Amino acid sequence: MKPFLWTDVFGFSRHSFSLEFTKDIIAVSTCGFPEYETFTPLISYFNALSKNLNSRLVTTTFIWGSIAIQVRIELLDFKIETY
Repeated sequence: MKPFLWTDVFGFSRHSFSLEFTKDIIAVSTCGFPEYETFTPLISYFNALSKNLNSRLVTTTFIWGSIAIQVRIELLDFKIETY
Protein backbone atom coordinates (compact mmCIF):
# COMPACT_ATOMS: atom_id res chain seq x y z
CA MET A 1 0.00 0.00 0.00
CA LYS A 2 1.29 3.45 -0.92
CA PRO A 3 1.76 6.07 1.80
CA PHE A 4 -1.14 8.49 2.13
CA LEU A 5 1.13 11.54 1.73
CA TRP A 6 4.40 11.79 -0.16
CA THR A 7 6.72 14.58 -1.30
CA ASP A 8 7.21 15.28 -5.00
CA VAL A 9 10.46 16.36 -6.70
CA PHE A 10 9.65 20.04 -5.98
CA GLY A 11 9.18 19.44 -2.23
CA PHE A 12 5.37 19.68 -2.22
CA SER A 13 3.20 17.23 -0.27
CA ARG A 14 0.92 15.10 -2.44
CA HIS A 15 -1.80 12.51 -1.87
CA SER A 16 -1.54 9.06 -3.33
CA PHE A 17 -4.65 7.91 -5.21
CA SER A 18 -6.07 4.50 -5.93
CA LEU A 19 -7.53 5.67 -9.25
CA GLU A 20 -6.12 7.50 -12.25
CA PHE A 21 -7.15 11.10 -13.02
CA THR A 22 -7.09 12.87 -16.34
CA LYS A 23 -3.70 14.31 -17.29
CA ASP A 24 -5.12 17.53 -18.76
CA ILE A 25 -7.40 19.99 -16.96
CA ILE A 26 -9.32 22.87 -18.54
CA ALA A 27 -10.85 25.55 -16.31
CA VAL A 28 -13.96 27.43 -17.52
CA SER A 29 -15.82 29.98 -15.41
CA THR A 30 -17.92 33.12 -15.58
CA CYS A 31 -18.33 35.98 -13.13
CA GLY A 32 -20.60 38.99 -13.00
CA PHE A 33 -17.90 41.29 -11.66
CA PRO A 34 -16.09 43.28 -14.35
CA GLU A 35 -12.53 42.83 -13.02
CA TYR A 36 -10.42 39.94 -14.28
CA GLU A 37 -8.70 39.78 -10.86
CA THR A 38 -11.86 38.14 -9.55
CA PHE A 39 -10.53 34.91 -11.06
CA THR A 40 -7.13 35.02 -9.28
CA PRO A 41 -8.20 32.63 -6.46
CA LEU A 42 -9.70 30.25 -9.01
CA ILE A 43 -6.49 30.21 -11.03
CA SER A 44 -4.52 29.43 -7.87
CA TYR A 45 -6.95 26.64 -6.99
CA PHE A 46 -6.74 24.99 -10.42
CA ASN A 47 -2.94 25.25 -10.43
CA ALA A 48 -2.82 23.50 -7.03
CA LEU A 49 -5.44 20.94 -8.11
CA SER A 50 -3.51 20.03 -11.23
CA LYS A 51 -0.35 19.49 -9.16
CA ASN A 52 -2.23 17.43 -6.58
CA LEU A 53 -3.73 15.20 -9.29
CA ASN A 54 -0.41 14.90 -11.11
CA SER A 55 -2.08 16.60 -14.07
CA ARG A 56 -1.51 19.79 -16.00
CA LEU A 57 -3.68 22.89 -16.37
CA VAL A 58 -3.87 23.15 -20.16
CA THR A 59 -5.86 26.36 -20.51
CA THR A 60 -8.36 28.62 -18.80
CA THR A 61 -11.37 30.42 -20.22
CA PHE A 62 -12.74 33.11 -17.94
CA ILE A 63 -15.52 35.52 -18.86
CA TRP A 64 -15.73 38.53 -16.57
CA GLY A 65 -18.65 40.95 -16.54
CA SER A 66 -20.76 38.06 -17.77
CA ILE A 67 -24.09 39.18 -16.34
CA ALA A 68 -25.01 40.40 -19.82
CA ILE A 69 -24.82 36.88 -21.28
CA GLN A 70 -27.39 35.73 -18.72
CA VAL A 71 -30.05 38.16 -19.95
CA ARG A 72 -32.27 37.79 -23.01
CA ILE A 73 -30.81 40.15 -25.60
CA GLU A 74 -34.15 41.85 -26.34
CA LEU A 75 -34.22 43.07 -22.71
CA LEU A 76 -31.01 45.00 -23.38
CA ASP A 77 -32.29 46.79 -26.50
CA PHE A 78 -33.66 49.73 -24.55
CA LYS A 79 -30.42 50.15 -22.57
CA ILE A 80 -28.29 49.89 -25.71
CA GLU A 81 -30.38 52.45 -27.59
CA THR A 82 -30.31 54.80 -24.60
CA TYR A 83 -26.51 54.95 -24.64
